[in-house]
Amino acid sequence: MARVRRCKANGCFNMVELPKHYCAKHADQERVYAPRDKQATHRYNTVTRNRDDNKRGQYNFYRTK
Repeated sequence: MARVRRCKANGCFNMVELPKHYCAKHADQERVYAPRDKQATHRYNTVTRNRDDNKRGQYNFYRTK
C-alpha cells in the first residue's frame, strides 16, 4: 500500500500519494510548492539568520550547550 498524505490546499481533505503534496484538483499549486534545496538552506542560515549582530548573538547562544 502506498504512503499517503492530505492535500496541502486550504480546506481540501483529499489524499495524495507521496511524494506529491497536492491532489489532482490543486495540481497547479504543486509547482509553486517546492521544498528548500541545500543552497537555499545554506543561504538562510548564513545570511538571513545572521543579518545583524543582535540576531547573530541570539542564534549562537541557542546553539551552545
